[in-house]
Amino acid sequence: MDMGIAGKTALVTGGCTGIGKAVAVSLVQEGANVVVTSRKQDRITKTVEELKKYGDKHYGILSDISNPEEPS
Repeated sequence: MDMGIAGKTALVTGGCTGIGKAVAVSLVQEGANVVVTSRKQDRITKTVEELKKYGDKHYGILSDISNPEEPS
């Protein structure tokens, strides 16, 4: 399926496990550049390495979006 998002950048919060990770992988397979967030650095590192199988413009950010005091 061509969603017309090749070359676009997507931010996927909670993108390192479960549904969020599945969304991130689907977006990457469609040609999007993906930034994932997670509260755990080890999950970010593992997920970004997996995403880089599809290209090198994928990144991770350590963040807890449920905490308004968390720096962004």
